[in-house]
Amino acid sequence: MQLLLIILLFISIPVYASIFDTDDRVDTKFSSHESQELARSVPALIPKRNVTRLPDGRYKLSGTPLSTYGICSDEAFAEESIVANCSASFIGGDKILTAGHCLNPDNHTCETYNVVFDYVKGAETFDASQVYHCKKVLFREFDETLVGIDLAIIQLDRKVSDREPIELDLEQNLRLNDPLTLIGYPLGISQKVVETGKVTSLDKKNVSFHHDLDSFSVNSGSPIFSIEGKQVGVMVRGTGANLDRSSSRSCEGWHVDNGKGFSAGNDLSPLKDVL
Repeated sequence: MQLLLIILLFISIPVYASIFDTDDRVDTKFSSHESQELARSVPALIPKRNVTRLPDGRYKLSGTPLSTYGICSDEAFAEESIVANCSASFIGGDKILTAGHCLNPDNHTCETYNVVFDYVKGAETFDASQVYHCKKVLFREFDETLVGIDLAIIQLDRKVSDREPIELDLEQNLRLNDPLTLIGYPLGISQKVVETGKVTSLDKKNVSFHHDLDSFSVNSGSPIFSIEGKQVGVMVRGTGANLDRSSSRSCEGWHVDNGKGFSAGNDLSPLKDVL
């Protein structure tokens, strides 16, 4: 029986995620204008140990190179490093939305995170205006059976005033084959966009839906968008190993789905009574 695990943090526990068919992830600057605008409001949750304040007041990010895990040098984004631990979306004022499992009382509490905007490929330092602290968890629900609600709302240390909040669709009106876009930080590398996914099944009982957006650990919390540019879900779980050993080389490649796996998003209807 195929193992199902939630998409959690790459470094701490075994995780599962996939490329479906071909790898459609692109750096944000190569995505559509509409996605680039949305991406400005998609921050990364980065452990404070990976964020260094410089003498001039700016910040620098650091992480573990993918090469440490033996990824083949000719794989997409192989030169990047694992920096982030989860993805999120700015939903207005001083609030961001993410997956509930991105926070836990053992080693990933609110206080352990910085929230960083504009972590895109090539960005080396960040102004103080791009870096926030997690102040408080306003809402968190995580179904440990890995089938139900997995959502959290975080309050930042100050309001975000230099970018537009993402519009949320709190109604569960998705249909089979509806086109979808995903923006986030797959495996903790810089921001990537996938604009070629679709709804593959709906599970109203568990307020979730399956899709075929290419996604990996640390895409957890990533906003999933409808063709209208509204956020219709939060990336929460999936199947398939992040990296697979190449049969012909002694290195790892991105995992490609075998046709039996899935990725899943939590729809936003549980937030109706919260927001």
